Amino acid sequence: MIYPHANLSRRRFLAASGAAGIGLVGATLLPVWAQAPAPGKGGILSYNIESDPPNFDLLSNTTSRVLDSIGGCYNGLVQYDPLDPNTIIGDLAESWEVSPDGLAITFKLRQNVNFHDGMPMTSADVKYTFDVTRDPPEGIVSVRKSALAAISAIDAPDAHTVVFRLNRPSPGLLAGLCPNWFSVLPKHVLEQGQMKDVVVGTGPFKLANYSRGNSIELVRNPDYFDPDRPYADAINVYIIPEQASVMAYFRSGQLNIFEGMEATLAHEAERDMADDATVQSAPSLNAIALHFNLAVKPWDDVRVRKAAALAIDRTAAVAVLFKGDAVLGGMSPPSGTWALPDAQLHAIPGFAPEQAPGAIDEAKALLAEAGFPDGFETRLVVRRDDRFGPWGVFLQDQLAKVGIKVNLDPQEAATYSESQKAKAYDVHGGNLSIAVDDPDAIFGNQVVSGAGGNYSQIADPAIDALFLAQSQELDPAKRKAMSNELEAMVLSQYLVYPVAYSFRFLGTRKDVHDYVLHSQTNNNRRMAGMWIG
Repeated sequence: MIYPHANLSRRRFLAASGAAGIGLVGATLLPVWAQAPAPGKGGILSYNIESDPPNFDLLSNTTSRVLDSIGGCYNGLVQYDPLDPNTIIGDLAESWEVSPDGLAITFKLRQNVNFHDGMPMTSADVKYTFDVTRDPPEGIVSVRKSALAAISAIDAPDAHTVVFRLNRPSPGLLAGLCPNWFSVLPKHVLEQGQMKDVVVGTGPFKLANYSRGNSIELVRNPDYFDPDRPYADAINVYIIPEQASVMAYFRSGQLNIFEGMEATLAHEAERDMADDATVQSAPSLNAIALHFNLAVKPWDDVRVRKAAALAIDRTAAVAVLFKGDAVLGGMSPPSGTWALPDAQLHAIPGFAPEQAPGAIDEAKALLAEAGFPDGFETRLVVRRDDRFGPWGVFLQDQLAKVGIKVNLDPQEAATYSESQKAKAYDVHGGNLSIAVDDPDAIFGNQVVSGAGGNYSQIADPAIDALFLAQSQELDPAKRKAMSNELEAMVLSQYLVYPVAYSFRFLGTRKDVHDYVLHSQTNNNRRMAGMWIG
């Protein structure tokens, strides 16, 4: 069964896009390549990222900067179709079969696939990669092991067959394997330790050069298993923190792709560059959110967390931070299949679109009841960039209204990534980052005890039990009801406070073909089928 990438009420999505006043290709995912000639080889794809990746390790990192940099160097078992984000297709797996009882998935692997160092890729590499991911040995950090909790064993009966044995049915597992994070790594390299500085994959591109703070260069893999791809000779990734500078390079043609385009610049490009560029949009699977570190007082007190939520004007956040190009939501993306119905979401205090009359007074009363009649000080960590820097300032202003003095700590990407891993903050103002629109991904990495993206350090047996129950429920309607119950449980305790899901914008010069923006960009980083002409 294929799980949809986005099922936002078309009316809600088009209304939001129309309010933005921009004719966006991606609003209906129209194929921008429809009238293009046949693909040709050659040329260099060039795009931007805001900052350096902390390192190149796929197992321990959560920042998209890693896949933005070297995603094209790897392949997974399966992937979302680069041209159709709703469809799962094979990558290193030519085919797969789910057993009638749902307790085994058998993958048949492509033959004659080599890693960049010339070693053949076999079932042994697949088995080792996923065994290490789900049960890392001492010295290895794996932030996505919870996503593979349904796997009890992995068999490799021959060089080109892999069988995932499951301890329970897992209807979301196949979709969960699609993000490019779940790439197959070389056993002979990974056995030597975490691949922080080594990039050896099977992908369409190979790492040629990395100049920290400047650029990353990938070149075509001449031994790629698909002899017709990749089409491009190379990919140049430029590290440019300022969006205004990126826009200047994009206008001049020095960049032919503008990644992570801000809404205001998307409007500008649509207006001024219609003859030279195309702008796509897609509803994001990531929300700006507030993660309360439950291991740090007073954030272990639900009254304090609720007070913080009541202090935040959600509609103002959309207006100030996104100029209206975002939609309010809860844990599940409002563009998706599993979202908590608006009536239920808005009934939870602090989650209605409009800030309730008396919300500030109620928040102050909650703080006084918790022992903080004069408020308190707290340290808020955010990433220093154009997206999260303003979010931190906004939170600082909003929380001050109820007496919470925020000491803002904006950090460069590498330091911020380490702070996330170490949970070195009182409050964390970052993403609620969702890999795919499925409850296993929505909750499994965010709220399950010990999960890599559980930045609030939630450890609630009731939440864990309900998560496990929905994860193995095969009836979609029953599973959705359980997912909604789980979301309401998390939000009503203010364990995480998601606010708004922005629209993603992507700019491409007219000579770039077959690049479709996905709601989660981490799911479309191979770039083998993109071409210039």
